[in-house]
Amino acid sequence: MRDICKTKCTFHHYNILVNFSMFSLVKNSIINRNILPLLLRRSCFVTIRSFSNTNTLYIEEKNKIIHEDKKDVISPALYAFAARMRLDFSDPKILLQAVTHKSFTNTNLPPNKRFKELGERAIELYITEYFHMKFPLLHTNYLEKIVNIYNGIGTLSTFGSEIGLKYVVRWNESTDLFSSSVEDQSESTDENEYLYESRKIFNKIGHVMAQTVQAIVGALYLDKGPNSAQKFVKDYLLSRDLDIQQLYDVKTPKKDLSALMRRLGREPPISRLLFEAGRLTKEPIFVIGVYSDTEKLAEGFGSSLKMAEFRATRNALLNYYFKEIKDFTLPSAIDTRQKQMSYIPTKVCDTPAS
Repeated sequence: MRDICKTKCTFHHYNILVNFSMFSLVKNSIINRNILPLLLRRSCFVTIRSFSNTNTLYIEEKNKIIHEDKKDVISPALYAFAARMRLDFSDPKILLQAVTHKSFTNTNLPPNKRFKELGERAIELYITEYFHMKFPLLHTNYLEKIVNIYNGIGTLSTFGSEIGLKYVVRWNESTDLFSSSVEDQSESTDENEYLYESRKIFNKIGHVMAQTVQAIVGALYLDKGPNSAQKFVKDYLLSRDLDIQQLYDVKTPKKDLSALMRRLGREPPISRLLFEAGRLTKEPIFVIGVYSDTEKLAEGFGSSLKMAEFRATRNALLNYYFKEIKDFTLPSAIDTRQKQMSYIPTKVCDTPAS
C-alpha cells in the first residue's frame, strides 16, 4: 500500500515538474522546437485519457437529446406556409402539431386529431350560420348539403392542394389507416361530385390535407380565439365561388310549386307559352312562363313544352328558396354588449320541404 501511494505521489510530482519545466522554457524562449511537441503530448496525455473514459455516457445521452430535438424541427417550408397564410400562432409548435397526421410516428408531438375534431365543428358552425342568414327561406335539408360541400373532403382537399399544404404536412402512407376511407369516399355520390367532378381528390393525401385544414382551424380556435378561426373560414372557404343552386335536385317541381303557393295563400301556378320557334322542325324552341295570378314567377326554355315547363317551375322554386339577403349581421359577430343592444336578427321564415 505504501508503495502504491508513493508511486501515485511520484507520478503527480512528475506532471507538475513537466508542466513547470515547460513554463520555464517558454518563458525564457530557449525551448527546442523538437522537444515541445513531445512534452505537450506527454503532459496532456494523462488528463485527456481520464476525461474521455469517464464521459462516454454523457456524450451518448447528449447525442440522444440532439436526435430527439431534430424530430420536431420547424422547416423553412412550414415557416413560409405560415407567413403566406398569415398564421400567427403563439408557439410555432402549435402549427407543427396541426400539420402532423396520426399516421406520422417519428415525432414527440401528439397528432392533430383533437385539432381536427374541433376545427370540423367550427367550420360547420360558421358555414351553417352564414348561409342560414344569407338564405333564410332555404330548406334545412339543402342547407345541410351546402355545409357538406364547404366542409367536405372534395372542397377542403382541393383548397389544401392550392395552398401547397402537401409540402408541409407530416404523414406516412399506411394502408391500414386509409384503405377503407378511400374506398368509401370513392363509392359515395355526395354533393362534392357536382362541384369538383374534374378536380376531386379521392386519394390518401387528399384526405390528409382535408383533415389538416380542419386541424388548422381548430388550432386557431384554441390558440387565437373564435374570431381568428371565423376569419380564416370567411377568407379562404366562404370566399370560394361555388354554384350551390345546382344542388337543388327536385323531381316534381310543378307539384312542389303548387304546394308552396297553397301554403303561402296565393293563387295556384299557371303555365303560359311565351315564345316558340321551329315547332315542326327537328330543333324546336319553346319558352314557358309560370304565373301566380298576374305575377310571373319564372320562365324556362326547352326543346319541348314539357321540358320548358319543368325548367320554368324549377326556376320559380329557386327564385323563392334562394332569395338572398344582401345586408345581414352574423350572430357570432355580436361580441360586445353595445352590439347586442342594437342587434336586429334576420327574420327566419318557415320552410317545410314541400
